[in-house]
Amino acid sequence: MRWGRQAGHARALRGFDLADLTAMPAQRGFTLVELVTVLIVLGVLAAIAAPRFADPSPFAARGFYEDAMAATRYAQKLAIASGCTVRIQFSAGYAVYESCNGASESALTRPGTSDPFANAAPAGVSVGTASFSFDKIGRPIVMTPGNRVAIGSYAVTVTTETGLVQ
Repeated sequence: MRWGRQAGHARALRGFDLADLTAMPAQRGFTLVELVTVLIVLGVLAAIAAPRFADPSPFAARGFYEDAMAATRYAQKLAIASGCTVRIQFSAGYAVYESCNGASESALTRPGTSDPFANAAPAGVSVGTASFSFDKIGRPIVMTPGNRVAIGSYAVTVTTETGLVQ
């Protein structure tokens, strides 16, 4: 089809001519170069990303670390709320204990359940041995030397003066 000042301008203004439409090449789909480029990019991404998902232990270690941080913070908040001494013990996992008014320690249960407030570390995740106790105002009173427990490549740390769990 011709437009503008070229010959056949009047014909272009009247409408399309079927001969002009059939003369245009049909362009559908992708070229071979585009397909090969996409396959190469997908292959590189798969080679980089696949090994990260093949080994779930880094995800398990991070998840258990986050759970242990939350449990330590919960133990501190429970000590404040109850006015009792609350201790969290780490070894192959963690467990939370409470003692009030000079009574012996008792294992705590998870809120709303009768399950013990404890959790074992997932397979392949190493947990150091440590114990943190909090008094009725949330201060740490008995601490493991170094104020930290290693969980895989992470560490739960309790600040001596303030009881900040990080």
